[in-house]
Amino acid sequence: MRKSIKIEERGEFNRQELLNILDSLKPGLFSKGITEQTTHYLFMEDRIATYNDELCLMVEYPIGFKGSVRAEEFYKLLAKSSAEKVSLDLKEEQLMVKAGKTSFGLAYTEEGQVHEKVRSLEQDSLKWKPLSKELKEAMVLCSFSASKDMTKPALTGVYVGGRDVLSSDNYRISWYQMEEERRRKFLVPASSVVHLVNYDVSEYCLTDSWAHFKGKELVFSVRLLSEEFPVKAKEFFPEEAGEEFELPKELIPILDKTLILLQDDFLLDKEVKLSFAEKEVICEVEKKDLGWLKEEVALKSGPKEQIQIEINPIFLKEILKKTSKVSLVGEGGVLFTSPNFRHLIALG
Repeated sequence: MRKSIKIEERGEFNRQELLNILDSLKPGLFSKGITEQTTHYLFMEDRIATYNDELCLMVEYPIGFKGSVRAEEFYKLLAKSSAEKVSLDLKEEQLMVKAGKTSFGLAYTEEGQVHEKVRSLEQDSLKWKPLSKELKEAMVLCSFSASKDMTKPALTGVYVGGRDVLSSDNYRISWYQMEEERRRKFLVPASSVVHLVNYDVSEYCLTDSWAHFKGKELVFSVRLLSEEFPVKAKEFFPEEAGEEFELPKELIPILDKTLILLQDDFLLDKEVKLSFAEKEVICEVEKKDLGWLKEEVALKSGPKEQIQIEINPIFLKEILKKTSKVSLVGEGGVLFTSPNFRHLIALG
């Protein structure tokens, strides 16, 4: 039988503020975990954290006690309340919650091995360096071209080394050249990096196994990949491009429409089809059991022969902020080029 948890004082918190913090910690949760507490919010007295062996997120917050509670039910029940304040109290083996006229209790677990794993990251003793906007942008942009094939783990990451940030799934390659050079090389999972866009982080630190990113009150930690990235991938980019055309700005609101149908997809899984002809580009998306959308936009001048590509609409919108020029290269490739970023897609 587990030891009963006792606490003398009841903590009262702003419900919406607490919900915002819990929401920000969700990427660190497993929906179903082998270890029970990887599906829990971890309370660490002056912090709340989540941990799933690949990501650890921690926010400073004076919760006032230690242990954990299942995340899904705790968050949803709090979200259903309209009360301004919420009080939390530990009684025996339950977290007792009162929010306005609603009261509920959830099974509460004492500190376990997951708490120890979080402490082992020693975030308080890390030596932080400024995180440039350029490095953050480069990693997030390149995350869209990484592979989802876990049998090739090196290709599921975003590589950072020297001035280069690279990713590839052997069908697409992204290459960002930074102004500032990084001495240490590292490879970070793209599925974790993509979450960084949602956080205002300004510092970072690398340890042997983790990359840590720090904001005002949050630390976002990502386990590094140990595999070697094929850096020679950048050699696939041609020195000279072939036939060139320009994408119209009218394409952006169409991409916004496609995102309505793709809103339930994971960020990296969203995809639209673009068909280019001499005088037009057609944007299409189809979502099984939901619907489809198709819209065309005129081109001032397009490719002589019709081509098709599939691309993430959010990623394409970010590319269009940098360049609207598209080139055909080699025997079957489409290249987007800006002064510091290049993205190559193989055709067929």
